[in-house]
Amino acid sequence: MAIIKFKQDNGKVILGTLTATITQTPRRVVVAQGSKGILEVYDDGSCPPSFSYSAWDSDADYATRGKAPIKSETFDFSKPPGGISGLAWEADEVARCIAAGKKESERWPLRETVRQMEVFDEIRRQGGITFPHEVEAVAV
Repeated sequence: MAIIKFKQDNGKVILGTLTATITQTPRRVVVAQGSKGILEVYDDGSCPPSFSYSAWDSDADYATRGKAPIKSETFDFSKPPGGISGLAWEADEVARCIAAGKKESERWPLRETVRQMEVFDEIRRQGGITFPHEVEAVAV
């Protein structure tokens, strides 16, 4: 388990947690919880076959689950053409940017990649995982 603090511009701190399991069925790969609801993504996080969300009327109702959600819905998706998955969408975006002569994607700018890598670095730090110095020393 890893716990990450995301500091917001307004000074508020949001906690994020990461846990892993291989025995849960159906396999949830992402769970995002807000003050009034929850979003669950199943199976393959990069190309999920479905996701569900539930929303409650108030923070208190959500926190205690004393009342049923005011809305719950599951969205199912068909497999992408050609059975692609993984980083295929990202590779397509890179190809589009190169063809257009762009050095950066508007859909996923460098700042988002750097933020994502900082999250990964923190998870590795908490788990005691290190890479060789040559890899760790690379700077953007």
